[in-house]
Amino acid sequence: MRRLIIAALATLPLLVQTGAAAAADTQALDRALDRARARAKAPGVTAAVMQDGRVVWSGASGLAVQPAAEPMRPGGGRPTTSVQVTDATLMSVASLTKSYTATVVLKLVEQGRLRLDDRVARFLPHVPAARRVTVRQLLGHTAGYPDVEYDPAITRFTQRRDTYDPTIPWTREQMVGMTRAPAFTPGSRFHYSNTNYLLLGSIAERAGGAPLAALLDRFVARPLRARDTLLTRTGLPLDRVAHGYYRLGRQLLLDTWSGHRAAPSHIFGATWPAGGISATAIDAARFSDALQRGRLLRPATLRAMTRVRSRATPYGLGLERYGFAGGTWYGHSGGDGGYTSLTLTDPRAGVTIAVMSNQFELDAAGVTPSPGSSAGDVWLALLDAYRRG
Repeated sequence: MRRLIIAALATLPLLVQTGAAAAADTQALDRALDRARARAKAPGVTAAVMQDGRVVWSGASGLAVQPAAEPMRPGGGRPTTSVQVTDATLMSVASLTKSYTATVVLKLVEQGRLRLDDRVARFLPHVPAARRVTVRQLLGHTAGYPDVEYDPAITRFTQRRDTYDPTIPWTREQMVGMTRAPAFTPGSRFHYSNTNYLLLGSIAERAGGAPLAALLDRFVARPLRARDTLLTRTGLPLDRVAHGYYRLGRQLLLDTWSGHRAAPSHIFGATWPAGGISATAIDAARFSDALQRGRLLRPATLRAMTRVRSRATPYGLGLERYGFAGGTWYGHSGGDGGYTSLTLTDPRAGVTIAVMSNQFELDAAGVTPSPGSSAGDVWLALLDAYRRG
């Protein structure tokens, strides 16, 4: 579940005016969504805009299922009919999941069930360097653990067309068991790694005495009435889930579902506390808005969550920070398995924008992610349209 650096954000002050729009121009936002999706060549995109705690616009453009795409696994088969994206379409939120997992962990801290400076050994004694790494370091990506997502034992099943298999029955225990020793002294520097959040998922379950999906429901989904926020794979309503697509070199489109009538096992579900949540854009926006408005965590906890390591490393405890267009935005980007997402909130302006796309861009060889993302491109277009409205 990759973190996407949205490079175009750096140029945003040239594109938009500062200050939130008084009211959403819904037609302008509809047009911006359609045009931005077409420019990105994304099969489908869904998005939502909130102002002061209220959804003022939501939209969907394109296809959730694209029959013309090639199966990622040769011979995997293709769907026979196209399916339109709607507001109710579920997509992988990818690494935005980290913000949800961090919220669950911080709720457990507030309840006294664990402490930020607890050692990993308290909950997972057999993990390498468990006596030297803390919960805080896992949350802030300073633990030093190499990323299990790029372990050859995983990538040979998930990233190459000749071996790709979306049905491998991954388990959390299997993933945690792949944890390798830190590459540097824990706490000494920043290294973004999905391993940290795999471990946090297991720590939360041990501290909270319940499966991570149940904790997510208790602390986030139920309070927000977010019925379309799911940390499950086998329980997904498949008729509402968009297929994920890899675009190689802006040309070939590969369907990561490869003809299977089941959600890919390396993308969805509680095995992946780093990226396994599926949601609608509306639910993602409501989560980010509620988090920044103090509806989920105490003020002191939220301050700790949003306090970033440095200007050069604008990452807090499960949140990214972006400064542009006269504001400071908190949230998370994400991309994996044929999906990209970007959900950010400017607390001072009271604005939240969430975008999810079922396209992940790679180079022509299918190895290196492109520097931008379809979700990021659409996000920028929507902010521009909203501010101009």
